[in-house]
Amino acid sequence: MPYRFEIKTMAAMIMLVYLVVFVIGKQNGVLGHTCSNDNSFNASGLSKIVFDSTNNKYYLAGSNYIYQLNDSFCEEDKIMNKNQILVKYDDSLIFCGTGDGGNCNRVPLGNFSSDAVSNTTVKLPSSLSPTMALFGKVSCGPVLIVAAPNDLMNDSQICVFKLDNDQCQSYNNSCYNLENYIPKAIFIQNDSVYFISQKINDTAGANISRFSIQSMDLFNNFNENVIKCDNKTSFIAVAITRASINNGSEYVGVSALFEDALCTYEIEAINKHLDSGTKQDLVPESLLPLPPYLGISSTAAFTSFPVVETGYTLYYIGFANGTISRSFTTTNTTEYNGVQLHLKLNSSILEIKFVNNGIVAVTGDWVKFLSEDNCTNKSWEDCLKNEAGLALCGWCIKYNRCAVYSECERPYWLPSIEKYPRVFSKTSFKMGENTTELIIFNTTCLEENGTFTCVYGKNKSFPAVKENVLLACTVPDLGDTGIINQSVVLEWVQSDGNKSNVAEQTIYYYNCSTRNETSCGNVIEANCTWCPCNNSCFDVDKICMPPSEVPMSSANIPFNKGPVAGGTKLNITGADCDNATNDEITVKIGDKFKCTDIDTSYMDIILCKTTEGEELADNLTVKVTCNCKTFNLNSTFSYVPNPELGYIQPNKTIASGGVNITVVGNGFDSIQQPQIGIVGSPKFLDCFENRNGSFMICPAPQNLSPQTKSPPPIQTVASKERRKREVDQTHPLVIKMDGVQMQVNFTYVEDPLIYEFEEANNIRILSERNRIIVIKGSRLNEAVGADDYTVSVGTADCLVFVRLSSTELKCQAPEQEPDKHNETSPGPEVQVTVGNLVVVVGYLRYFEPGPDPTLYIIIGILVAVVIVAVIVFKYVSKRNKTKFRERIEKTEMEVIEQCREVFADLQTDMTDITAELVELGIPFNNLFTYVFQFVFPQCSAENIKSHTALTDLQNHEGTEQDMAASMIKLDQLISNKFFLASLIRTLDSQRKFKFQDRSDVAGYLTLLLINRMDYFTEIVEMLLPKLIRESVVTKQQHNLFKRCETVTEKLVVNWLAVCMYNPLKKRSGSVLFMLYKAIEILSQKCAIDAVTHQACATLCQHNLLVIDFEPEVLNLTVFINNGKFETTCRVLDCDTITQVKNKCLNATYKAETTSDRPGVEEIDLEWCQPDSSRKLLHDQDASSTIASNGYRKLNTMKHYGVENGSTVCLLSKEIADADNEVYANIDSFNDSKKLVSMEDTESIELLELPTFHLVRSGDKQKTKRALPELNFNRLLQTKVSLKKYIDDVIEHILSLDDIPIPVRHLFSILESAGLQEHQDITTIESWKIQSFAMRFWAKLLLQPELLFDLNKESEKYVQPNLNVIQLAYMDSFSPSKKLDKNSPSYKLMFLKDCIEYRDTVRSFFKSKTICANVSSQELSAELSSLPTVAASIPINRQSVLYQIYSVIDSYIGQIITDLDEMNEASRLQLSTKLDNVFETMRNS
Repeated sequence: MPYRFEIKTMAAMIMLVYLVVFVIGKQNGVLGHTCSNDNSFNASGLSKIVFDSTNNKYYLAGSNYIYQLNDSFCEEDKIMNKNQILVKYDDSLIFCGTGDGGNCNRVPLGNFSSDAVSNTTVKLPSSLSPTMALFGKVSCGPVLIVAAPNDLMNDSQICVFKLDNDQCQSYNNSCYNLENYIPKAIFIQNDSVYFISQKINDTAGANISRFSIQSMDLFNNFNENVIKCDNKTSFIAVAITRASINNGSEYVGVSALFEDALCTYEIEAINKHLDSGTKQDLVPESLLPLPPYLGISSTAAFTSFPVVETGYTLYYIGFANGTISRSFTTTNTTEYNGVQLHLKLNSSILEIKFVNNGIVAVTGDWVKFLSEDNCTNKSWEDCLKNEAGLALCGWCIKYNRCAVYSECERPYWLPSIEKYPRVFSKTSFKMGENTTELIIFNTTCLEENGTFTCVYGKNKSFPAVKENVLLACTVPDLGDTGIINQSVVLEWVQSDGNKSNVAEQTIYYYNCSTRNETSCGNVIEANCTWCPCNNSCFDVDKICMPPSEVPMSSANIPFNKGPVAGGTKLNITGADCDNATNDEITVKIGDKFKCTDIDTSYMDIILCKTTEGEELADNLTVKVTCNCKTFNLNSTFSYVPNPELGYIQPNKTIASGGVNITVVGNGFDSIQQPQIGIVGSPKFLDCFENRNGSFMICPAPQNLSPQTKSPPPIQTVASKERRKREVDQTHPLVIKMDGVQMQVNFTYVEDPLIYEFEEANNIRILSERNRIIVIKGSRLNEAVGADDYTVSVGTADCLVFVRLSSTELKCQAPEQEPDKHNETSPGPEVQVTVGNLVVVVGYLRYFEPGPDPTLYIIIGILVAVVIVAVIVFKYVSKRNKTKFRERIEKTEMEVIEQCREVFADLQTDMTDITAELVELGIPFNNLFTYVFQFVFPQCSAENIKSHTALTDLQNHEGTEQDMAASMIKLDQLISNKFFLASLIRTLDSQRKFKFQDRSDVAGYLTLLLINRMDYFTEIVEMLLPKLIRESVVTKQQHNLFKRCETVTEKLVVNWLAVCMYNPLKKRSGSVLFMLYKAIEILSQKCAIDAVTHQACATLCQHNLLVIDFEPEVLNLTVFINNGKFETTCRVLDCDTITQVKNKCLNATYKAETTSDRPGVEEIDLEWCQPDSSRKLLHDQDASSTIASNGYRKLNTMKHYGVENGSTVCLLSKEIADADNEVYANIDSFNDSKKLVSMEDTESIELLELPTFHLVRSGDKQKTKRALPELNFNRLLQTKVSLKKYIDDVIEHILSLDDIPIPVRHLFSILESAGLQEHQDITTIESWKIQSFAMRFWAKLLLQPELLFDLNKESEKYVQPNLNVIQLAYMDSFSPSKKLDKNSPSYKLMFLKDCIEYRDTVRSFFKSKTICANVSSQELSAELSSLPTVAASIPINRQSVLYQIYSVIDSYIGQIITDLDEMNEASRLQLSTKLDNVFETMRNS
């Protein structure tokens, strides 16, 4: 009995213990499986895993169950199901499997249990075995998209099932078969599904397909392209890279793994490629070669993950043997950096996911987790020297600990996964000397907060010292024998005394002289080499020199200079090196440099290539060593500065190439043979020999890329069909200049289409009176000009007209019929050549006589007198029409020929200007002047210094001390984005707040924010969407930026103007300056009225000067201050003295900015007459002519009788006043004999009379009445001459090649906010046009003086031209309107141009490139240089703040009310703080 009782008691105790364990296990979430300590879980038949970040749970699909695991990978619950699909949707888990007849079920993530499972309407067909699935959304609700291979049918299927039948009754479930393809990946972006598959038995690449899930006919718009990786074979796997960007957008990319490379493709490039409709392969954005030892062919799983804040993209490859490797890429990664992770599973990896800051790897029976952010308690060595490292960890040198990026700051964070940071680039140093070595570790951001020390071992340390811009450390001498290694640590000592290691490496010491022949080459980094001439081991920096040298008087180097970068080929003659091999010959230049790549294959000539010179050097001796003899050459060699590339013109051409390109720069005369080619192509073309130091001509290389291959160039007009244009291609060109290689972007377009003659057998009859040949085609002027075309008729040239349209090319045939190239031809062949493109369009038959006119008379007489009269009348009428047409064509030829001469003359001058600009630079205003003039339009460069923002306050409330304290508090408030947003919003809502006051407030805020561009940008990003939302509510969205009435709009435009300063200086500003200079030069070549500022060469109808004489050109020799400087100057005999002085100053001081030159009022002009006497010339003196209407005519060079070739002197007023020599004075136009002293001239007092120059006031009205009919060709001639420069400006403004980052960011904000407010594309496009094209560029076109330091005298006659150009530019953004003879002249002049401009505008704003998302790193890098420059702006911050204070004072009640109503502002008590500002001022 007791025994039984004991047994029962024991059983009860066991049951009790089991119950306790069960309860505890239930509470701890442990059922069925034991929790491991290594974040792993074991079960059979595992295949898929889903992570829910909301509740930090994992859901794992097994053979019979779906498991719920906690973040320690302990099982919490499970649901029975034979799973095929496991996917998360909102707050539910959707799973489909064979265990329930293919039905798809749903279970809430917050209530994961069998009891909570419910059915959906989706049921998978029995034939479908999906391997991947995801959810998408259509207008009526969610849809499930699955992809499944069909092994039996050798194809795959994509199916879409609606999740809810009730909501999506009109949406049909559908499937699409892809024969011979197996699925690899599927993902959704916006409304499109992207499906990546691989063709069976084809390893060359993968296919990417796209279709819209919104379409009812789902796969009707299905298209595909092949993913290739630069001809890499053996496609293995693909991964989808996604990341959220700080601005709320998403980055999406595709990474393709090939056996020997990893290639990436951005979604924007994929979409652009698919949109183009081309069937060409999709080329990668980047390519990373992979080493063969990786064994990529055994890859079982592949995933990628972008770490946005650090700029890394992580790649994980799971192999069949259970191992996992990790690699990463950045913007400058060029080689594979993968490591094997400390995570080993027992079978093939099925799936890898990056979740919860780590990776989860799934095999058939295990799932394991490896953290990538376990940074705590790790030393310097563990954090940085760990072979695998931790992907999200790094050493934070500021806090001296291992930490994730968010716990540190970028300059202080050394990533764990990168190579261990080194101190020096070299690892070996010579014994017996102390050396100084530059530190390669980037210390720039750390130098402000500490110093650096190099620590060698435990005993020696040396402080880092500055050498130029880098730091350097002493490397101490550690003996003179053997090889010694030594550790060196770069230590950062912070300002507070804390120390932290930032870099470390081992260095080696060597001594070549102690080595024998056997051991000489075994030194680290091969620093030693054996010299057989003196049987010694020596440093490789030295040349093996024999004991004696032989002078060579006959040795010679034809080309004796080259760039310091090296690469110059030397042809050395006269050195006796017979029987010596290339390896046995050395050529030394001076004491430091060598000439390598020895070639002796040419008889008696040694060829070699100079190495990099490192420094400039003149007349270096050249020595040739061979056969243990050294020959001293009698020629020397000089290292001169490397050539510099300014720009190329034009920057685009046709695909066939061959069109001449002008390369502008410096130092081209030091190059032997410049070459040009396309980056990546082995073929290079030699540039032409007719070059000088500043420019050279090169032929454009042919682009063999398939996208720009054109159809056959000859087409008949009748047979030509409309076809889709291929996308222009941008290919960087590389220009080789000896050892210097420079790249420049270049665009290729399709070849022009040149049509055959339409006449029978392509034979055109040439009229005796009209020798103009019209050749028709398409795209004739897209990338080439009239000068690029050559037309020949037989063996003679056909003169090409300068006017070239997109469809017509005209030329004037020779007067006499030339010989034919082919005797069997029906006439001289008409051949058109442009670059490498040569087309024969037909044949000419010369001067075929027409019918005899008397025939009509004879027939008329025979019929009747009346009929004769009718026939004669018709004949005369026809003859008159023919004569009129011939006269018109003749006039047109004359105008075109005039334009050709003017344009050629202008081009010559502009080439000289361009060369000067490359050397001297464009006279940009500094940021201070540019910003000030932009934000305060009423403020010119002359009166900036007197502006309120730059001066001390004169009258203000309170004491100086209280005012200063209040302004500091206000400054702090403005630094709060909630306060600033409230302030601006309140001011915008005040109807009585004047337009000018709004502009001033925006200007003052711009000055305060310019040194904090990140904050300025944040304010713009915050205010602009709110403004758009408010404009939509008030139905004023169509007026946004049109009138620019709000502070917000003005602030956005100001932000854009500040951000555009650097892009303008680097890119588009130069073409605007060239346009200004072209107008200035063209105007000055013709007469300009000094009083009315009318010009003979102008675009403005109301500013056209009409004169009845042709001015004579005078080429003057100009002396400065009695011969201290001499130059030449081109003036006109009708120029006034002030005009001549201005032109002379421009010629003399072209190296100085306009503001640094003396003004015309500061100098006198002295004429050195042929009889050696001198005379001061004035605009007005006693000899001036007085007209009958009482107007005094300004004196001109012709008035004084100055002739071509004369000499003039520019004298400062001081020199002129102090000079007492005799001057000749002309009392009247014809009397030049009387001599008087200068004092007599100055003593004559002139009456105050109105003046005129070339046009008297009474002549103006007559000129205006006659203008439209008689002088329109003058305007047209000016426009033709300037067209190239106008086109260049508009092309740069609307160029898709290099859209400034701030513009893309602004457009992205506008588009995102517009779509969020459900605005149509037209409205959003109008915002972009108004903000960018109108408010910024239209203003800059009209006022280039905002950006440049320009001549004020020139502005007077250049400005009307800019007005016309601005109007034509603005018209390009509006729909075309019907014109008539009463339309403004500029509209008629630019009619055809505006049509082309509108096409460019449409292409620009329809392109998705302009709204491409800008990463925070891109924007930060773009704006990083502005605060440094802005810090030098001499604003009086207190004065600026006081102006804003005064505005706030007027609306203080409304502003405080708005602050109190805003949650964020109320929480921060901003209204109280604002009250404090005013209390301090008012109580003082």
